[in-house]
Amino acid sequence: PRADRYKAKNFIDTFVYRTGDQIGAWGYTLLLTLGFSMTGMSAVGVGLAIVAIGVAVWLGRRQQLLERTSPFARANGPFAPPL
Repeated sequence: PRADRYKAKNFIDTFVYRTGDQIGAWGYTLLLTLGFSMTGMSAVGVGLAIVAIGVAVWLGRRQQLLERTSPFARANGPFAPPL
């Protein structure tokens, strides 16, 4: 329902994004405390980006598998409206 989507959007906009910002700030401070230079921080960032890409690819493939094996998708086609 529309009300649930509105509540979820508010939750994502406030809690999830702000928590991510805070974790990023703490991570920067942690890496500085551990003696990382900007080059070292960049290397950590690249490593995290590679992990995020791997997770995104895995989730995408998992979603495609679920769509192919779903009885709802087989009965209603790929463009059926969500329940």
